[in-house]
Amino acid sequence: MSTLFCAARCGAQHGRHLPNCPRATTGQCSGCLPKEAAPGYYLCWSCHGWLPKHLAELASLADDLEQALSRSNVVNGEVVSGSSAQHPSELNTAAAAARWQIHHDMVSTVRLILDERGLTSAPADSIEAMARWLFRHADWLSAHPLAGERANEAADWLSAARNAINPDPPKRVKIGPCVVKDCPGLLTATVRAQDSLLPSAITCSWWEILAEEGRRQVLEDGGEEHRWTASAWHALGRRMRSAA
Repeated sequence: MSTLFCAARCGAQHGRHLPNCPRATTGQCSGCLPKEAAPGYYLCWSCHGWLPKHLAELASLADDLEQALSRSNVVNGEVVSGSSAQHPSELNTAAAAARWQIHHDMVSTVRLILDERGLTSAPADSIEAMARWLFRHADWLSAHPLAGERANEAADWLSAARNAINPDPPKRVKIGPCVVKDCPGLLTATVRAQDSLLPSAITCSWWEILAEEGRRQVLEDGGEEHRWTASAWHALGRRMRSAA
């Protein structure tokens, strides 16, 4: 029986390569073999966990996205249109375009589920309602042949909503595999502006998916937090070099 690989655009397996990878023997490729899909699904376990998480966060951002429609457009951090008694607020065209695309794609996914599952009760025609409805069907979507496409779209919806709400989002850079022993996660650095209320940090994808109760249990069992703020990056770098 052939191996089924994750259909979403997630990271490759560290240290494992596609057949005849020309850079595998030279050390120039850190890994190009896609992750295996979880049994019964078209997504790996990580993407299976991210899909409902993305939908839940999108639902929580729906009101902020609506508010962003009436904000001034911002280019390179500079406000180019504003509102006052003399200058009414203009439509934020970037946010409007993002909202239209998200809504359009979500309707398509809702229709797919309604048609193929034989359902008759559709969600309200709003991003928040559809996101919460899709959240309840995330497991079914993960087992659908189009799971990869839908999981990628859900990630894109969330990214588009975040960018529309905050035109100057933190920079996210993929670092590599987690340094904690036997952890399957990947590290991503989130670099925020110095005046941000939240700190810059490097976080493991597995740790982000894990519920708060699960994180607390790991720490109570003597495990370590899979998240490092900027003050710990130097030590983390040493661990990554020793693990390479």
